[in-house]
Amino acid sequence: LDLCGSREITDKSFEVLNTQKLPHLRRLNLGWCLNLSDPACVAIANGCPSLRYLYLLGNRQVSLDGLTALSRGTPLLCGLDICGLCLVEDRSMPAMKALFPVLTLLAKLGQAPNYDDD
Repeated sequence: LDLCGSREITDKSFEVLNTQKLPHLRRLNLGWCLNLSDPACVAIANGCPSLRYLYLLGNRQVSLDGLTALSRGTPLLCGLDICGLCLVEDRSMPAMKALFPVLTLLAKLGQAPNYDDD
């Protein structure tokens, strides 16, 4: 699902995931959705258990708390773009692997991960 740059999307847009699940969603592009923060991450963690790739490029309101929530609810996450997450101090692969044990693709300095695993 590609929602990149959607200005209308807010944390409230994702609240439905706390009660209605998207169990088959594997890829979610939320790059440059500037109105998102940690509550959206919590809702995604609650509603998207099969998520494998998440693109958060430029979402400056997402913090380590949001990533931690995601790590608890998305155990299959193997691709992550955290470029521009300025509230996350340690964006290194070891730090992200500690949160997401199956992580193999990490973009943190402008390189987009390869999302074609099928």
